Amino acid sequence: MQKMITEKCMPMLHDTFTCITVLLLVSSIVNSQAPPTVQPGDVESLKNTPACHACCVKGRKGIRGLMGHPGVEGQPGYEGIEGTNGLEGIHGPQGSRGQKGDAGDIGEKGTIGDIGPRGPGVGEKGEKGLPGDKGYIGFTGIKGPPGPIGSSAFAGDEGQKGQKGSAEQPTRVFFSARQNSRQTYGPINNLIVTYNILHRNEGSDMNKDTGKFKAPTNGLYFFAATVFKTQTITNFQVYMRAGGANIAEMVGTTNDNDDSCSATVVVRLSKNDEVYLLVQTGTIKSTNILKEALFCGYLIV
Repeated sequence: MQKMITEKCMPMLHDTFTCITVLLLVSSIVNSQAPPTVQPGDVESLKNTPACHACCVKGRKGIRGLMGHPGVEGQPGYEGIEGTNGLEGIHGPQGSRGQKGDAGDIGEKGTIGDIGPRGPGVGEKGEKGLPGDKGYIGFTGIKGPPGPIGSSAFAGDEGQKGQKGSAEQPTRVFFSARQNSRQTYGPINNLIVTYNILHRNEGSDMNKDTGKFKAPTNGLYFFAATVFKTQTITNFQVYMRAGGANIAEMVGTTNDNDDSCSATVVVRLSKNDEVYLLVQTGTIKSTNILKEALFCGYLIV
């Protein structure tokens, strides 16, 4: 009977609650029991009973229902990811020329450039400069070859007889001086060496007290000198000077107690030029035991 009721009634039942209620009612009548009271909340627990499973057979597919009304418009979606750049467009035609702009501000002054190449031509003559210091007296040059013989000429008229001249001897200049007493020169700078003995002094142009020789005439002269350093001084420097300029230099740089220096020079002098030895730095000495300051010279021509 339960199966019959299920097959006949189920097509008319539209929800699970009604279906379960009917089945329980039929079951109680068949079994002569009081009908149970079913609440809507008991549906989930009653779905798993044998009475529920007896009629839960899938039916045939029904006819498609009518289309419902359009739903409410939904909210805007999220912003999409930025797309990639498109392809480069085709160049447009050249625009018309714009109007001339206003002049810009004056820029800052640039740095001075390099000196340019020398231009053509000679510039104006500058002002005369100050005279320079007197230079060193140079050495005598090599005698040149004799010049060509001049062409012969006609003999001139005989001149008048001259006056009788004087028979003077040629100028003789020679001196030799030395300092063999116990003397020390220095360490005061710019100290002139003096002498206590004059072996020769032809022309009387050497002054042993001042240590200076004065040239009596223009000419070519020869000079020689030798000096010794003291034991306590390592370095010394002595100049031979002529006409206010250095013409020779004597320098000692060793620790040897008997260190000495010598110098010889040939120089052209003018009249009244003075020649002497000057201690520039350090200390020199002279003794009577073959350690003497020597100075000599003579006129060559």
